Amino acid sequence: PLLILNAADDPLVAPDTVPAQRSLPSLVRLEVTRHGGHLGFLGRQGSNLGYWAPSRVLPFLLQGTGSHP
Repeated sequence: PLLILNAADDPLVAPDTVPAQRSLPSLVRLEVTRHGGHLGFLGRQGSNLGYWAPSRVLPFLLQGTGSHP
């Protein structure tokens, strides 16, 4: 499996260069967030600001392995 994370507000990746999910192989999952910039993926949880990408990527990598974070 492959996870593609992209932010719609990425200043370096034009929206028309991101493929549609339906055009990708079944083992490829595309997630496009509204915000995140270029490699930013910052988010707020309560009063804390932090990177949310690791919390999304790690479960994806562990799926199917029987391991859970």
